[in-house]
Amino acid sequence: MSSFKKRSISLVILSTLILQIVSPTILTTYADNTAYYVDATLGSDANDGLSVGTPWQTLTHVSSQAFLPGDQILLKCGETWTDTLTIDDVGATGNEIIVTGYDSCSSSNVVTLAGTGADQIHVASGASDIIISNITFSEGTGVIIDTASNIQVRQNQFIGTTSA
Repeated sequence: MSSFKKRSISLVILSTLILQIVSPTILTTYADNTAYYVDATLGSDANDGLSVGTPWQTLTHVSSQAFLPGDQILLKCGETWTDTLTIDDVGATGNEIIVTGYDSCSSSNVVTLAGTGADQIHVASGASDIIISNITFSEGTGVIIDTASNIQVRQNQFIGTTSA
């Protein structure tokens, strides 16, 4: 084999190795910023949660899922949940995991998390970059945040809760 061919092959192999080593540290890719739908009345935890027509039903089921940066957990307006949503996932700055309502939310058509003596949303230790918005917390303890970072709780209503 000529020295030119040997050098060419060596360069191709070296370039491939460099790309395999360097690329993961340069590029961070996320899933498709997936929206997950939850409907307390018409949902089913056997559904995939990926559309308004196939929503999940319980916050307990939602809590057992893994979420990625940019994912949205969309709770149907006009519905009430009494179980706890536990979030232990990590979003990213500018690509937060969002918990909010969907389907014509208004002051008379709200997402309600209710239940005395229970956390309605529990942000677990290690979670980060989470936005919780447009939810009415009734009774219970509202939002409990353990050792977590960049957690935004905004535009919510707290009625008779013991914490924010």
